[in-house]
Amino acid sequence: MKELQKFISHKQFHAMPMTRGEYSTYRGWQIPENADPADEGYLVVYGKDTADHYESWSPKKQLEEGSRPYANRVTPERVQELADSLEYKTERVGDSTVTGCWAFLPNGFQVGYGESACIDPESFDAEKGEKYARERCEQAAIQKIWELEGYRLAQQLKPL
Repeated sequence: MKELQKFISHKQFHAMPMTRGEYSTYRGWQIPENADPADEGYLVVYGKDTADHYESWSPKKQLEEGSRPYANRVTPERVQELADSLEYKTERVGDSTVTGCWAFLPNGFQVGYGESACIDPESFDAEKGEKYARERCEQAAIQKIWELEGYRLAQQLKPL
């Protein structure tokens, strides 16, 4: 037997909640003995109203973990969801008065950087340095998330 190849998809599709039993009835199939007709899932339609129209059934968990409802705009809620998932790291640069802050998405991708500094080393306050660096980092990260989500949506609507 050939080995399965791994894929990642960005396809758009239509889906409607439908149990395994409802799907089998819809297709005119007998439900296999080892299948539970009450299994929750979705009727999935690719290429709706096109010559490439194709239908299948997907278990609820797999579809919902790998997809989200389509919106043809970037929403503040989506940006905030991603912003809430950020991990921040702050660090003072050597013995200087500069403090840097970096923002990372859960997958490790850096989306923001901010820094703070003071003129007089005598008045350096590490806590304030971290606070101001993080504030600037948060603003930069939110801007970058808007840009990246806009690019992602543009790719879905009209791939390069």
